[in-house]
Amino acid sequence: MNKFYLIQRGKINKKGGPSLTGRDGVVDLDYMGSAEFEFGAIPYSYRKIMHDFADFTITNTKVKVVGNRKLLLFAKKESGELITEAIRNFIDNPYQLKEWSELEKLVKVADINVPWSICWTRFWWCIDKGELGQWMAFLEEDSKRIIEALRYDHQNWWMAMPKEKRNKLYQEAIHSPF
Repeated sequence: MNKFYLIQRGKINKKGGPSLTGRDGVVDLDYMGSAEFEFGAIPYSYRKIMHDFADFTITNTKVKVVGNRKLLLFAKKESGELITEAIRNFIDNPYQLKEWSELEKLVKVADINVPWSICWTRFWWCIDKGELGQWMAFLEEDSKRIIEALRYDHQNWWMAMPKEKRNKLYQEAIHSPF
């Protein structure tokens, strides 16, 4: 069974935009507390995603989320099925990740009287290296804003850079320790 390990949690910023992250981004990334998340892994991951942006697609994971909602996956087309299977396996049989993710809570009934059963996270970003890395998952109701932000960043940040700079940043990202 394939397993992922490094999942960045995030909440949706109701007034954020147009970028995905940052001070006024659509997604407010949680503080994770581990070096992997705090020392460049997120920017490196984002560079890899932006470099291969045309190869990414959105698919429905068909995970049965409480409230008849949909969990969508943004990942490379060729990895989508494998990642979806890994997500389903994790939700069915949660295992220890580097930091807690709340991903397993999506299929459980949340009881307002039991605060630790409520899922506050609405965005997950896997920063693992390899075939199970570089994906994002989010709820369908947030998808329009997230996809618009991804497209905005690709067009106005990534593609606005000279090709040589993009290639340099991508090479740094693929050779990073994260």
